[in-house]
Amino acid sequence: MTRKLFFLFILLTLLLTAPVYATMYSSGDIVIMTNLTTWGMNFGIGYKGFSLLEKRDTILWLFAGARVTDLYYFRDANDDNLDIEVSDYDGLMFWSPHINWGAGFSQGLVDDPRKNSDLVYFSIFYKGVREWYLHDHDTFFDTDRPDRHGLLQNSLIFELAMDSVLKDRESGMRRGFFTNATFEYAPNAFFNSYLGDADFRKYYAQFKFFIPMHEFAPESKFACVYFGNSSMADYVEGSEIPIYARHHIGSLNVYSGLGGLIRGYESYRFDSGLKLANRSEIRLLMKKIPIESMFRGSAFLRFSGITFFDMGYYGLLDGADDGFICSCGAGILISFMDIISISGYMAFPLAEERLDRKRVVPVLGFSFKF
Repeated sequence: MTRKLFFLFILLTLLLTAPVYATMYSSGDIVIMTNLTTWGMNFGIGYKGFSLLEKRDTILWLFAGARVTDLYYFRDANDDNLDIEVSDYDGLMFWSPHINWGAGFSQGLVDDPRKNSDLVYFSIFYKGVREWYLHDHDTFFDTDRPDRHGLLQNSLIFELAMDSVLKDRESGMRRGFFTNATFEYAPNAFFNSYLGDADFRKYYAQFKFFIPMHEFAPESKFACVYFGNSSMADYVEGSEIPIYARHHIGSLNVYSGLGGLIRGYESYRFDSGLKLANRSEIRLLMKKIPIESMFRGSAFLRFSGITFFDMGYYGLLDGADDGFICSCGAGILISFMDIISISGYMAFPLAEERLDRKRVVPVLGFSFKF
């Protein structure tokens, strides 16, 4: 019993500290998708009891989510140009409770017989966002931004995606690629001036691939080595771009800004109209370590060693400077059932200094964001 409680505690800790963890379950005509975020969760339920195209999946979706996040605003409110970066951390952090909701559908276009799923699919979603910004004397609230007291945002999101990634269940080896492109439309006419004032268009594209490098012999304690690379481009334009759209990269599944993607830099830093990111990793996976568990089937842990090199570019927005950032490092990842993972890195910022001037930065948390 003590051992079971210990593993349950570890599992709950991973769930509560994971910035991004997504999984999908399917039973008959019902599809359930969960996406765990930092101190929050998104939940979606889909119905695929009919098809608009023969032998292709059509899924109707409803989703909702909530979280509480610590946000940062790295612009200097005391300067005539509000988009000049601050020089220290004083008054930058504030808390943001967040809820989102939405509906839409996905339509499969090309079949993938290897995975009994669609290789290419198209999606349309309505997404609503409500954010509260809790503050006392922070920098963000000294600005004249219309969203400094909170945000209500409604948008339509269009996505075209192709997914050929395959994963070996035993070794954890990944191969193949995934690519998608999204367009988010959030005009003022969608009641976006009620709170916060949003009127923008966002374009996002991603391409990631995995290349097998080596599979070890059955008697080895190691399983495999593979290379993974992810490239992202995010561009936003419009008459009113709220901090939510500036900070995050992506529209459907958002990332915590360029600073959060390039490991070793401050999350939500380098917000701008154009954000480019490239993340490369080499992963050395050990074989499964069976553990006794209250779960059905055979539960296991898996340890992995990781080396990475990240690069990013931020462009101009309202007079802000542009620049290039990059970092490298190494770490260890521990996964439970190859589903929930927690990692620890030592990251070395290379091109742009952190505000605290640290040259070596420990990065903890769930960090598999390919």
